[in-house]
Amino acid sequence: MKKTSFFPVRFLAMALIIFFFSCSSSSDEDSSPIIPAPPVSPENFPFSDLGGGRLLYESAGETFGSLILADNTRKTISKFTLEGLHYGYKISPDGELMAYSAKTDLINHEYGIFVCSNIGKNTKRLIDTKKNGFNPGWTPDGSKIIFWGLESSGTSSYSLYSINKDGTNLLKITNQTTNLSFSAPSISSSGLIVFSTNTGYGNPINEAGIYLFDPSNQKLERIIPLETAKFFESPNFSPDGSKIAFLRLTRILEEYKLIEIILWDVNSKSISVLSSVNASGSTEYNFPDFGNQVTLAWSPDGSKIIFNVPEGNLTSHLYVVNSDGSSLKKITDGAKTTDFKVSWGR
Repeated sequence: MKKTSFFPVRFLAMALIIFFFSCSSSSDEDSSPIIPAPPVSPENFPFSDLGGGRLLYESAGETFGSLILADNTRKTISKFTLEGLHYGYKISPDGELMAYSAKTDLINHEYGIFVCSNIGKNTKRLIDTKKNGFNPGWTPDGSKIIFWGLESSGTSSYSLYSINKDGTNLLKITNQTTNLSFSAPSISSSGLIVFSTNTGYGNPINEAGIYLFDPSNQKLERIIPLETAKFFESPNFSPDGSKIAFLRLTRILEEYKLIEIILWDVNSKSISVLSSVNASGSTEYNFPDFGNQVTLAWSPDGSKIIFNVPEGNLTSHLYVVNSDGSSLKKITDGAKTTDFKVSWGR
């Protein structure tokens, strides 16, 4: 998806940090970090609308920004920052860890895959400096991370890789490569992998849409072709693997118009519209991540889906809806605040 860039001062300051990355955190009682934390507290967070589990998302504004961990069971909020240029945050299925991609060398443009605790502690890099990695996703049992890895230095060809969460057993799992944009992979309990691209996927298939990949037989299938004047984002398997939910965006001349949650039934291969919300705005916080700024996540029990909706320039809010399409609710509403990049663990 083409993006309109916005470079707030707080992000430009991050660009001065190079080479090594470490995590720091702050709770509600901690002193403010260098970049002030968003004005989110247990008193104003709608835990009752979310049920259980732990929610991870980013909240960004012109003068504040951090990652937020909302523990819906304990009804607590933790705010923390990661040093350097980072994106693609995904909480583990058990809610204890977080995987993400970060730029480790601004000069040579190297990216690594990292794991740390769910509040940014005990960071570990999983792949060496010669293997760039992007857009991590967790296997349902939380034992492995699937990510897009650069085939070799100086090229623009990427393949899917698997690695244990402790950094062992790095494996290439697909013979296909791409030099185009792609989403983070979502993995089902049966081992199937789904991802999307809005600009086409490399040989032998060169068309945009939603793709399903079976590592056991290397079968790659475009299950949903991209529609004219639409964008497909953030395909994710339901916890039981029976459905794939993704966002269908309508955007005209850079302006968001509509966000729809689409369900694809794995067995019947039927498509239905679960919910839709009007959207607006064209300018987003998208530095350093120029990729997808609209994402969704299933609740751990599969009963709900959370997603963000652009609602004006530099503004995006979180919504939650039941998996049967009922009880659509907005759960964040900060002015000039972008709440996005959401994931959900137990």
